[in-house]
Order: sequence, then C-alpha cells, then structure tokens
Amino acid sequence: MVDAPRARAGHAFGLALESDFDVLGLVPDAATERLPECSLRLVEGAALTAEWAGAGARSVLVEGAPEAPAATIDVHDELGYRLSARYFGTCVVRPGAARIDCAPPPVPAWRWQRFLVGRVLPFAAMHRGYEILHASAVALDGRVLAFAGARGWGKTSLAVNLVLGAGARLVTDDVLVLEVRDGRPFVHPGLGVTNLRPQEEQRLGAATAQLGDRLGRTGQTKSHYTVARESRALPLARLHLLGGGDEDAAVIRPARVTPVQLLGNAFLVGAREPASLAHLLATCGTVAETVEIVEVARGLVEGPAELATRLAA
Repeated sequence: MVDAPRARAGHAFGLALESDFDVLGLVPDAATERLPECSLRLVEGAALTAEWAGAGARSVLVEGAPEAPAATIDVHDELGYRLSARYFGTCVVRPGAARIDCAPPPVPAWRWQRFLVGRVLPFAAMHRGYEILHASAVALDGRVLAFAGARGWGKTSLAVNLVLGAGARLVTDDVLVLEVRDGRPFVHPGLGVTNLRPQEEQRLGAATAQLGDRLGRTGQTKSHYTVARESRALPLARLHLLGGGDEDAAVIRPARVTPVQLLGNAFLVGAREPASLAHLLATCGTVAETVEIVEVARGLVEGPAELATRLAA
C-alpha cells in the first residue's frame, strides 16, 4: 500500500463534502457551482447500535440470505437511513442527507471506503435530488461518455482504457450521478478511484502506473487505484449499453430504448419511495430523448483497448 491522494474537503457526486477523516480519491478543489453540503463523521459502531435499538426502524432492502445478509438498508423517520454491509460497517444518512455518520470496521480505510464510495455517498446524493445509474464514465472533449451493463461486461475496463489511450479523464467508476438542467442530463463527477479486475490489471501491466497509486487488492476480486478525475459537471453525450456478442470484433449500433428499459441500470430501485421512482422515470425519459444511445455487443477477440479506440473515434 502506498500514500494516496486524500482530502477532508472537496466535491463529489454533486455534493460539497466536509469530513473529519481523510477521504481517498477526494481532491481539495473548489466546485465551479454551489452544491448541497454534506458532512462526514466517524462515530463508534456501538453508539449507532444503541441509538437504533428498539427505535422502530423498518427494513427497506435486504441483499443476500435474510439470516446473514450481505447488505441492508433500514429507515427511521427521525434517525434517517441506516446502510450496513458485511465487512464494510455501517453508515447512517441523516434526514435531509446533510450529514453521514460512518462506523467502519477495523480495516484499512481504502477497504471500508469502497462502501462509502459505491453506495453511501450516491445514496445521499439521491436524497438531495439527483438520479443515479450504475455506469462508468469518462470526459472527452468536454462531454461525458458513459458505459452501462451487467457486472463483468467491462464498464471500468473501457473507461480506464479511454483514460490511458485517448486522453480522457475519469468521471466515475461505477455510479453515475445525473442532474437534468434545461432539459439535458448533466453528470457530476464521483471520487478519483477505480477498481480493476485481475484480468484487466494483468492486461494493462506497467501502464497501471499511469493511473495513480495502487491502494490494495480485495482477495482475488479487484485491485483499487486512485485516478485523476474530471472536476466539472458536464453534459452526458453518449450512453453505451454493453452486452455479449458472437463476432470477433465488437458490434456497435444505434439503439432506441424506452425510459422503462433504462430502469434496469438504475441505482437501488428497491429502496425507493413512489415519488422517488417517478423522478427516476422522468430522468430516464430525458436520457432516452436527448442522449445518443448505442448498443455495444462485445467481441470475442477484440480487447478493451482496441474497442476503446473505436469508441473514442
């Protein structure tokens, strides 16, 4: 593990963040616009447990087996939302999402902050009026290119190869924060971290040194790097829907999708209230109407570097 860029104030996911601990991948740059404020605080897990004991919270999401869930979300009208994940600890997004209390387990910061980056902060952003899709994205020529698809279809690989080979800047690794402005969807940058699967890390080899600091590795699953990130909110220009194909090279073709079809890429649909779902559907409608959408059927032989070159062109 090496020293990595970190800060206690900056902006990400459309929020102006202020923290009492170092946040990996957060850079202390000033936003070019006024953003909703959100403070992050480290607290003792026992204190959260005592606060929520018998508080009358109700469950809104359980992932995995009910007897040993991998992740849960509970809500209490006065305490807020409690998000927990096995091995990553518990965070409470307070009412109004202006404060987040974090009770991590005794593990290195880069481990538990994967939960903060991948779920908690986007969840808070959702409760400040933004919409969230599962997608990676880069900025190229002042516009955002996004990549959505099922796990393992190469969202991060394409983003990283565009950063390394086409001069793009990372916008977000896996969670896309959208805001509709004057009828167009804009993307707010996330944190400057990315997660590479072993195959992609091996394929990139020494080129990974151009990304940034290697934070560590989670078992045999992924390696985690810091990456310089775009700092501005930019318009979403093109959304790539990734899937499998049976040709040697990827097949790229225009796609016409409905707002309902885009819901398959939405963030935590099962944990939303009806009004939130209506807002999400309206945002998906704006994306379907105003953004160039293409289907990308991944090739059997063509690698992500070659495909990234074609998509940049």
